[in-house]
Amino acid sequence: MIRPLALAIALALPSGAALAQASGGAEELTGLPGTAIVALHMGGDGSFLLYFIADAVPLYRRGPAAARLCAAIGRRPAEATVLRIDDPNPVPGMMKMVVRCR
Repeated sequence: MIRPLALAIALALPSGAALAQASGGAEELTGLPGTAIVALHMGGDGSFLLYFIADAVPLYRRGPAAARLCAAIGRRPAEATVLRIDDPNPVPGMMKMVVRCR
């Protein structure tokens, strides 16, 4: 069984003078079921990598997940792309969402 992932994100703002923090469970940050989330990573450039079980996340819930991630750091989504993971896939049915915020 996959357990929900706890996440704390710290982001250096463009000015470099302040720090904004978004914290909470991955389920809270994405709006996706915790059992569907394998991993969530934030890059220093305001991008996110979200690994999830595709069968557990309907298509209509994927777009809002990108918007929620960007909103958590005070930005808007610029692009969200869902990619299949080539075989051998370490987790059957897992896909990757790349989210870029502006």
